Amino acid sequence: MPPPLGDPEAYRLLYASLGAEACDIDQSEQCGEIAVPPGLTDAEVYRLLPTAPDFEYGGYLMPTRIRYMPCGAETAELFGSHACSFHTHPTDHPYADVPSAPDVYQFLKWPHRRTITVGGTLIWVWDKDQATIATVRRLADWESEHLVATMTEMVNRHGADAVLEYQLAALESLGLVWPDRIEDWATGWRDLLEEQLGFRVTVLNRVGG
Repeated sequence: MPPPLGDPEAYRLLYASLGAEACDIDQSEQCGEIAVPPGLTDAEVYRLLPTAPDFEYGGYLMPTRIRYMPCGAETAELFGSHACSFHTHPTDHPYADVPSAPDVYQFLKWPHRRTITVGGTLIWVWDKDQATIATVRRLADWESEHLVATMTEMVNRHGADAVLEYQLAALESLGLVWPDRIEDWATGWRDLLEEQLGFRVTVLNRVGG
């Protein structure tokens, strides 16, 4: 579980300014559960997270339980109001070990303080600290001025891809330079997220050893 916050009320108010409190729909009643045996390391707990070759899981972690639900082929429920959330990528996808723009944007947008993503061969963990929270504040400031106009523009220009294009525009406003080639993103995303957005990144092998 992520470490406690120094000022939980300030954190709550920051996310209230992003509209996170009003928009996060908790579907935990639909979740299955995996018991977490005592004495496991963080990495051992993360390796208990369910995966599938052709769809995603979403869920959240508690001190003694993992709660999860099967989701779509390319989307997962966020559970972003929980301190520690997770989702998985389809393990057979050729870029299962690469974070997407929605992954990055949603980590900033929602109050979860730690999120875990399970890919094909890797697990990566993103934690928020003061550097990340500063980035969240910049996102809140940008969205307060630009959300409606930018989203309207993206709907007019991109139709069904409007949300993705909006998220890319929001991340670009924060200084994230998205590489033109996915191969460059696949090899450089960790450094880019740490250097440009203040993420704390831990990468593990999905299979222990």
